[in-house]
Amino acid sequence: MRYDTDRGEVSLNIEIIQRRFCPDATASECFEFMQFCKFTGLNPYLGQVYLVKYGQRAAQPVVDYHQFIAKARRGETYLGYTSGLIVERDGETIRLDSAFYEKADVIAGAWCIVRRSDTTPVKVELPIEEMIGTTRAGATNSMWRNKPGMMAEKTVIAMAHRRATDGALSGMFIPEEFSDLQNGGESGPREGGAANQTTLDEETDADVIVSQIFGDDTPDNQGV
Repeated sequence: MRYDTDRGEVSLNIEIIQRRFCPDATASECFEFMQFCKFTGLNPYLGQVYLVKYGQRAAQPVVDYHQFIAKARRGETYLGYTSGLIVERDGETIRLDSAFYEKADVIAGAWCIVRRSDTTPVKVELPIEEMIGTTRAGATNSMWRNKPGMMAEKTVIAMAHRRATDGALSGMFIPEEFSDLQNGGESGPREGGAANQTTLDEETDADVIVSQIFGDDTPDNQGV
């Protein structure tokens, strides 16, 4: 299958996907991934989208959160976004303008506002409890334990942009939104290096895949 992207034509087939991106994906899962890539215009060779399979669960496409912002910026009415954390500090609830927080702060949640010229701003604000990822045993996974600010802000950025783009980002989710990746493959996405192989066995701590795919990438906190 061939399709066009903003970086040129992309060619995919089942053999390529199984060899380069997700060796344990079935032919049906590969076909669905090809259709997802064609529909969204994302390029797996550039690391814009990955196919992740956890154990015997169905393979799932996950998207680099930068693609949410990039696609939104192409819209004529997009005016940018602001985002940050909500923390408890000295008995007060404080809204921060980024993911930077003091050591004594307790992260209570995160927020994002996407602005458009043709409608009111779209605001997403979530408590940390509704976002935080856990292991199969129910403990907070290492990515959320070590980098809760970054993970929380990226989650609300993705949610806010999906809601603000009139379906342009429908069906697209980042790793931080997937329960499959956060707590061992129990369910699908939570709404509220291109050649990396992304197959996890049942004993793998699920948050490892988030680190392998997107590393320490931090939101730029500026929409334009």
